[in-house]
This record gives sequence, structure tokens and C-alpha cells, in this order.
Amino acid sequence: MPDGTNSIKLISGTSHPKLAEGIADRLGIELTKVKIRATTNHETSIAIQESVRDEDVFIVQSTAPGSVNDGLMELLILVNACKTASARRITAVIPNFPYARQDKKDKSRAPISAKLIANMLQVAGCNHVITMDLHASQIQGFFNVPVDNLYAEPSTLRWIRENLDYRNAIIVSPDAGGAKRATAIADRLDLNFALIHKERSRPNEVSRMVLVGDVTDKICVLVDDMADTCGTLAKAAQTLKKHNAKEVIAIVTHAILSGAACEIIEKSELSAVVVTNTVPHEDKKARCKKLKTIDVAPTLAEACRRTHNEYRGNWGKLREDERDNLSIAPGVKFSTITTFDLNTNVTMSTALKPAPKPTAAAANSRPRGNPTSLSTKTPAELQLASETYGRGQSAKTAKDKKLRGNLRKIEHRYKDAAAQALDAELLRPESGPGFIEAEGELERTWKVDQKVVREAVDVATAQKGFEFKLPFGGYTARYSRDGRDLLIGGRKGHVATMDWREGKLGMELNLGETVRDVAWLHNDHFFAVAQKKYTYIYDRQGVEVHCLKKHVEVSHMSFLPYHFLLATVATNGWLKYLDTSTGSMVAEIKTKPGSPTAMCQNKRNAIINVGHSNGTVSLWSPNMQTPLVTMLTNKGPVRALAIDRGGYYMAAAGADSRMSIWDIRARKEVHNYFTPTPATELTISDTGLLAVGWGGHVSLWKDALKMKAQSPYMHHHQEGTTIGSLEFCPFDDILGVGHTDGFNSLIIPGAGEPNFDALEINPYATKKSRQEGEVRMLLDKLRPDMITEDPDFVGKIDLASKERKEERTKEEDAKRIEEAANKDERFRMRGKNSALRRMLRKKSGKNVRDERREKLEKMIAARAERRSGVVKKSLGPALDRFTGLKKR
Repeated sequence: MPDGTNSIKLISGTSHPKLAEGIADRLGIELTKVKIRATTNHETSIAIQESVRDEDVFIVQSTAPGSVNDGLMELLILVNACKTASARRITAVIPNFPYARQDKKDKSRAPISAKLIANMLQVAGCNHVITMDLHASQIQGFFNVPVDNLYAEPSTLRWIRENLDYRNAIIVSPDAGGAKRATAIADRLDLNFALIHKERSRPNEVSRMVLVGDVTDKICVLVDDMADTCGTLAKAAQTLKKHNAKEVIAIVTHAILSGAACEIIEKSELSAVVVTNTVPHEDKKARCKKLKTIDVAPTLAEACRRTHNEYRGNWGKLREDERDNLSIAPGVKFSTITTFDLNTNVTMSTALKPAPKPTAAAANSRPRGNPTSLSTKTPAELQLASETYGRGQSAKTAKDKKLRGNLRKIEHRYKDAAAQALDAELLRPESGPGFIEAEGELERTWKVDQKVVREAVDVATAQKGFEFKLPFGGYTARYSRDGRDLLIGGRKGHVATMDWREGKLGMELNLGETVRDVAWLHNDHFFAVAQKKYTYIYDRQGVEVHCLKKHVEVSHMSFLPYHFLLATVATNGWLKYLDTSTGSMVAEIKTKPGSPTAMCQNKRNAIINVGHSNGTVSLWSPNMQTPLVTMLTNKGPVRALAIDRGGYYMAAAGADSRMSIWDIRARKEVHNYFTPTPATELTISDTGLLAVGWGGHVSLWKDALKMKAQSPYMHHHQEGTTIGSLEFCPFDDILGVGHTDGFNSLIIPGAGEPNFDALEINPYATKKSRQEGEVRMLLDKLRPDMITEDPDFVGKIDLASKERKEERTKEEDAKRIEEAANKDERFRMRGKNSALRRMLRKKSGKNVRDERREKLEKMIAARAERRSGVVKKSLGPALDRFTGLKKR
């Protein structure tokens, strides 16, 4: 790829030239001259009047109402003309994608026209597509080239904040399909959300509407992606007014406004209809005074700039000494360049002179900097970026010239970073994970199987769903920390590693003995295998590195990456910690309540949770020989455990078919579920999805930790098997399922968190960066004695004053002296209060009633009476006179 030689060309079709001019003005370039005319038989004739050879071409063509097919055909011809003219790359900028509502086969013999448009663009020669607010996101999967689906949400939020009393507003979705879009805006503004359920008697005609939510005395903001006949918006406004709404405003991305839409808006209860200029509507705006426009040219221009600069590779900033000799490459005609005076913090615009013709020496020399990098910032926006995201003060106060120069360079970098942060706000992606959402009240997401998911997603994602049929028993699957490599272990001795995205096998072993568990160590170069008797460590080629003979008959393993500790629990109940960086044994603990049945790690504090056969779960640290906490979670043996990434909730499943959710911090049960058969595996994704394996089934529950879910999010049935392991792949919407017949990779939309910290875990790290990362991990290794139930306790600062500390010390000393004095007083009698003495005093009969002793004394007294011949017992009134007994 040439460096600094190819520039940008912006071509406009006839559908929306005003938007193309706005993008060109924003980029500071001129539109490429193109002659487009219609022949006598209504064919389109196109002639590009400038060279586009080896250029980065952007073609702006929207779909104007009434001429969709003409505009589409014109776009295809423009793309093909640029392709035959040897353009380096062709990007179609289509703000309103044509036929977007025909994205699925909703009835027999109905075409999927959106897929046809995608094929036509690719055949014509399109390399990239930029569009805005697609009616259906799955249209991106129709393409085999990159598709950037921009969102009008940031511009909408800015308009609401600037033009409405939004604190007294409520966001309303006119139908169930737009609920996700409306809730995203409501969350950003911290507002409530309402929904209108509509029933259609036929296309483009709504028969009845039902409001869900309270809109009394609120400013209702209706949010939708397009407005065609505006019948839906008018009826929605009427419904909201009936429910005592204060004012109704509609915000729509694509203003198609076909038929009598303008008249319907004028007669409706809508006070304003705010639309973007993705579709030309100047003639309709003149007829309808309620129409207001949001300009999206800055968003599209920023997308074009980023696409072009990323394509060119290194588009670094110009140095100060290059600005005076700046020359502009052919095809990029900047009228001004915007700079900052760092001493006065004032934005200045300087006119640029046309570049002189390069000399032979200059033509052979490599250009310094990148003169073709585009800038889309106005002085006002640069000032706003500096105020919002800027940091530090001006460096003009420094006296040292060298120091002042270094500070000035740092300020340049800060200002560039602030401008890029403002760009990120402009192109902010849609908020929240991409979960499957039901379109109607009767649809259930758990009925969507893997076949339907693979057909709906793009080709690259569909390839991530696969199945391995393996004949070596129940399989355990583990992903590496960066999610690149997969480790599987079969019960009958089969062990293999692979780069599962590329489908490349790393190594494969057949150990010929039982494998109970497998685990990656600190990276993808080493892994541990719990075999029949001992635990072994292998490298990535499958070579045995160590035999851990102290780890006997291990059933479960877990690696603590920040401490370099391999924690294993054996069938005899011994929990052992091994430092893999030094090979030394850190701790050996007897768990005692029998053979452990489950084990998992709390990633927040590195505490090991062990499940036992008596229904308890104990929490362990290598610093104590007794459990930190013991919780009774089930009435039978605990079979599976899982803890969320934040370390707040624990899921425990037992043989009693009961799965309980516990708040680990409060140590109390939140709620519980019952499974058809006892669950064998549990795991929780980074986004909070709970996967439960029972029998041959895998159920996935959304929002099942904080609240009790009523129905599962997704479900998968692996016929004729038993689930052996479940694990979510980091940074991806993939769930790995190990079972008795092999391994399955399931696509679970919304399961993965795509954001990663490249300084900690980088899925795209090079060999050198991985080596540096391993050294950094060893240098930052935490000591085992830092493992505690509350990791925030380490590093806390005692904020008490010196006087208070002295008072606290005196109070503690006085308390110790008092306790010592009381102890001396209590033990002054020297043995008279010993246990033996207390027992003898009890047996002496003082103040103690002993029934045995009383019975014995009565027997002795009766025997003495008989021996003496004196009868003291009454023999009746007739004989008492002879014995001398008197009546009492």
C-alpha cells in the first residue's frame, strides 16, 4: 500500500446533493466533478471528469422518495464506473438504505429484497458501505464487505438537551420493535420509558393502539427510525393526548413522508416532527411548518474521515516544523487549516496556498507526515472539546525554554486526545449488549434455535458455531484468558488444544487413562491435566513438563492468574495451592466434609468456593486452615457452582434439583429455581447470562441473578448426551459445551463483553507483546497472603488523627490492665475453684439434691428400724393402740 500517495475523492449522486455538499464542506474538500444525465429512453449516463486511479472514493447517494429505483441504479453505475477506472477502494455512503423493510421472508413467495441490494452492490464493485439507522440490523449480515451502521442517537440526544425541558419528558416507542432504541435514549437521559402497542389491519395502516406507561403532564418524545405515511405517529400522538400528555414531539431518522404525510402531520396532535436530513425533504418542509431538521452531515463526514485515515495506515499528527511547508496532495483541496495557539489558547484558521509542483528530488523523497489526513472539526467544536475533555493549564509560565517546549508538545497531544474523545461521542455505538428481542407479545426468544441464529448473523459469526463429534467420553472444555485458544479433555484420555477461530489444531494427546479436569495456566503455552492418579503440566506442543506427585486424584482445578497459583481439590478432600512460578507448595488444607463435589473461583478476591456432599459450600483462602465461611445452600450434594465476574452473586445447584442464587456479600439466599433434573454444570457470562446444564439440555437465563426470571432467554438440546462442562468464551458471544459425544460451540447473542484492557488481556497481541506481558505479570504477581475475603481492605488508609490514635492506644492499654487485674482476683484462691474441688463440693450434699442419695438413705433407715424392732409405720386404727403410735 503506498504511503502518502492516494487521496480521497467524494462523489455525489443526484438524489441528495445538498447532503454531499455538507459532507464535503465538513471535510474541507471539493466534490469530484461528475456528469450525470438521462438519455431520451430514460437510461442513466455517467461520466467521471476527474481521475480516480489509486484513490479512496466515497460515493454519497441516498434514496429520495419517488425515485428509489433510479437512485439505486445510478449508485450501482457510479460504483462500477469507479471500479473500471482503477479506484483503490470504493465506499458507498447510503444514509437511507433502500428496501430496508424487506429484510425477511414474512410470507410465502416473498423476496428478501435487502439481500438482493447487498449482492448488487458487491457485484458492482463496492468495498465498503456506510449507512445510518438500518431498519433491521441483520441487513449487515447480508454483505461480505464491511458495513458501518451509524446511529443518529448522539445527534438526537443533543437536540433534546438543547431544545426541550427534558427533565419533565418521557421517551415513548410507537411500537414494540423500537423499544430497544427508545430505552437506549431514555437510559442516556435518565428518563422513564413508555411503549405503545399497535395492531395493523393491513400494511401502513394502524387499527388500534394500547399505551403501556404513565404520561400524565409529561412532554412525550416519540422515537422511530422512519416516517412514511405518518399514520402511526399521528395515532400515537392522539393516544398520548388522550392519556393527558402535556406535549407530543416526534423524532425520526429517515423522513420518507410519502403521500399525504405532510397534511396528516399538520392536522395531528404533534407539536413538532424532528427529522434528520438523510432523505431530502426541503419541498415538504415548505408545506409543513412542524418539520424541523437535524443535520447528520458531521456524523457522516467523521465516518468518512476515520475510514480514509485508518485505510491509509500511519496517519500521525504533523509536527510544528512541518506546518509551514505543508503541501496538499492532489485531490484533497483544503481551504483552511485549523490550529491552536498554545500560549493564548485561541483557535486560529490559516489559509493554505496551493502546493507547488514537486521537484524531482522531492518526488523521490518520502513525504514527512501525512498531508492527506482529514479534519472535520470547526474552531467552535475544538474549543468545546478542549473545555469538555481537556486537562491541565497553559505552559506559558515555564521559564526554561526546553521545559516549555516539552510542555507545549504534551499540550498538543492532550488537545488531539480531546478532539478524538468528542469524535467518539459523535460515533458512539448503540448502547448495551446485542440480545435477542421478541418482536411481539406471543414470540419467545427461547424458541430460537442455533440454526436460526446462524442464518441471521453475519458469515464470520456463523462460522463460530460448530460441533465436534468425538468418541472419548465426557468432555471438559476451557478457553484461554484472551479467548483465542480452546483446551478440551475427554474422560477416556483425549486432550487437545486449538485456535478455534482459525480452526487450527495446536496439539493432540491420547493419554490412555482417566482425565478428570483440564485448566490453562497463565497463558496459552502451558496447561494442567488432572489424570487418574497425578496431575501433569504440558506445554503447547504436548510435551510433559512436570508431574505434580503431591496432587493425587485431583477432581477439580482452578488457576489464579494474579497470584500464579494452581488450586486443586482431590477426591480425599485435600485442597492444595501450588505456586507455578516457583514450583513450591503454598498451602495444604483438609476440607473435612467428605469428598468435594464442585469447585469454582471468585475472580474478584481469588477465594476458592468448594461444594460438598452435605449440601454446604465453603470458602477457602490459603492463609487459613479453616473455612472463611460455610453456607448451607442445598438439601443434597452440591453438584455445580458459578460466581459472576463482579464476585457479588453465586449460583449453586444440587442433587435436590434446586438451584439457589446467593448474595455472597450478605451471605443470604436471594431466590431459587428448580430444574427438571439435577443440574450438572453452571457458568455465568461477563454480561450476566446464567447458563445451566441439566441432562442433555442447556438453558440460558437473562437477568436471573438480581431478580427471579420467569422464562429462559435461550435453550439448546443436545440429544442423547449428558452435559459435562459449560464455559463462555471471553470477549465473544460464544458458549462452549462439553458433553459425552464431543464439543459444541453455541452462538449466544449478548453473552460477550467486547471491551478489553489491552494492557492486561489482549486477544490480538503479537508474540513480542505476549512475552512482555508474561514478564509484567511475574513482576506484578501478588503474594498468597494477600488473598482475603474483602480485597478492598488491602491498601486502605487509616484516616484517624495522631491524637485519636494515642487516645485509642491508651484506652486499649487501660482495658488490658483491667482485664489482668480481674484475672488475678479471680485466681487468687490457688486451686480452691478447680474442677475437682467443684465436683467434690457437689457430691458433699450441700445445697444439692441427689435422688440416688436420698433413696439410699431411706433404705438404710428402714433397715435400722427393722433391726431395732420398732415399727413406726401405722398398722391401722385397731392395732395402733398396741404399738404406741398416736393419731396425728
